Amino acid sequence: ESRRLSGGAGEAWDVVKGVTLGTIVLAAAGLLLRVSFITPPMVQSVWLVATGLTVVWRLLLRVMLGFVRRAGRNLRLLLVIGSGPRARRLIERLESRAEIGYRVIGYMDCPQGGNGNHGYPDQAIGDLPYLGDLKELPAILAHNVVDEVFVTLPMKSFYDRIAMVVRLCEEQGISVRL
Repeated sequence: ESRRLSGGAGEAWDVVKGVTLGTIVLAAAGLLLRVSFITPPMVQSVWLVATGLTVVWRLLLRVMLGFVRRAGRNLRLLLVIGSGPRARRLIERLESRAEIGYRVIGYMDCPQGGNGNHGYPDQAIGDLPYLGDLKELPAILAHNVVDEVFVTLPMKSFYDRIAMVVRLCEEQGISVRL
């Protein structure tokens, strides 16, 4: 599971839970099999060393991946659906944190109908390319490398369109985040 958007604290907590479970299994096996060298101090030492080393290793790996991603490697190519305030906040957050490794390839939006903009969003999002109306999504997914799609449209107002986006992305094996 990708942990690009989560902080290191959640990952460290998962490590603590996993090592704790493993240590409990080790201690239980030692008791059931009556292994003499599995003593409470040994189990405690195993837990402390395994937890400490694993947490430190995972945090070092996270730092190294940050350097690699800032250098333009190990990136996930992202398509944003929507152009409103949510989309703008998301894009600002992703652009301000290069270490998480997302590159936004562009955005798509729904025509607002009757506003004379011929399918273009009301406002551009920085220098990002506008890739078109959602009707063009199948072609965009077919002709571009897209690793993830972030949907920033309001759920209640655009439920049918969002369901269509999710279905199309699932068919292509593309992760969708709402």
